[in-house]
Amino acid sequence: MTAMIGAHSFTGSSKGNGSVTFKWKADAKYGANAATVTLEASDTYTVKFFKCHGYNISEVTALEINDVYADMLVEMFEESTGLYLSL
Repeated sequence: MTAMIGAHSFTGSSKGNGSVTFKWKADAKYGANAATVTLEASDTYTVKFFKCHGYNISEVTALEINDVYADMLVEMFEESTGLYLSL
């Protein structure tokens, strides 16, 4: 992921079931340049996309996806952002 889209600033949280937040340098649909992936109790993930510019952070509400299974994460990310994580 870091090589394909320039992902950086990975931050993890152990709050609840756990989550990871990261930013990327590539231009994505809707201007999103950050995401939080949270593991839910149902063993699925919730993915929220954000626009981050300096200290200004706004959630891209059109890009919040719930009930994502682990094997669907890459495809969901690629479809939602227009960025590709694999060749």
